[in-house]
Amino acid sequence: MNKRIILVVAGIAIVAELVWAFSTLGIKLPGTTDQTPVPTISKTAPAPVVEKASISLTSSKGSFRVGEEIAVSVNISSSVPTDGADVILKFDNKILSPLAIETSSLYEDYPQDMADGKKGLIAISGVTSAQGGVPTNGPIASVFFKAVKPGRTTVSVDFTPDSTIDSNIVGTSLGKDLLSEVKDLTLEIVP
Repeated sequence: MNKRIILVVAGIAIVAELVWAFSTLGIKLPGTTDQTPVPTISKTAPAPVVEKASISLTSSKGSFRVGEEIAVSVNISSSVPTDGADVILKFDNKILSPLAIETSSLYEDYPQDMADGKKGLIAISGVTSAQGGVPTNGPIASVFFKAVKPGRTTVSVDFTPDSTIDSNIVGTSLGKDLLSEVKDLTLEIVP
């Protein structure tokens, strides 16, 4: 019986030493689960940049006399750099007559800046060849009109969402049209 007790105590001691050795060395015993929490690294992804742009028309005042010159600033704003812009303006040629277009230094080249007084249209196109586009916040041009007849009139930006045959602001990523908002200009011409 003494031999039996000695063998049982020795067996228990060996099993206890094996359990201690496995746990110290990080060896997982068959049939057991690892209760040690695994550290996780949490990364917050940066918020995506919303790519959008707008065109707004402004003037120093809202009321002008017949015969007076009216300067209209054509402003563009974009949340990301752009490669170019096409701006088409419509106006009532019975009330306003185009005099001149002065482009800004926003873009390096202006392949088109024309006024058609008979159709009541202004077209301005600006482009850049700069890698990655240019920051686009400011005037693209000033358009000068002469007030020729009394009345209330609007100089409007020709724009339809998702259309490429009207005013557009082109982003550098895949040539996407970013234009999402326009602000027209209403003028009062008095005698």
